[in-house]
Amino acid sequence: MIGHITLDAADESYALGGTATYAAVTAARLGLQVRVLTACCSVGYDRLVNLVSADIHRIHSPVTTSFSNVYVNGHRQQRVSSVADPLTPELLPPEWNDSDVVHIGPVAREVDVAYIAAFENVVLGVTPQGWLR
Repeated sequence: MIGHITLDAADESYALGGTATYAAVTAARLGLQVRVLTACCSVGYDRLVNLVSADIHRIHSPVTTSFSNVYVNGHRQQRVSSVADPLTPELLPPEWNDSDVVHIGPVAREVDVAYIAAFENVVLGVTPQGWLR
């Protein structure tokens, strides 16, 4: 899994979120070996470590990508509050090139599109929402 974990603010509390988080939790619950490449500060990292058993390669960032969520008449209004450091292909641990499945899940344009061509002979999944925001 390549992408930022997030802290989503709602009602004066924070929930762990983001495609990287949800995909890692789902894969781990299915019994798969999970690897996560993300950038965040210690708050987001500590929450992820407590949530899922995974090999997490964290790029230290002064902030964790955060969203502010306000609900008005049943509709969510979302704003990006902070964005952690970008993820570029040279940050991937070399031993992870042997992965069978790679899921790229940007949430705030943080994942370099060069990752799409960085892998050979893998099942490659992309959740492009963060490139489209």
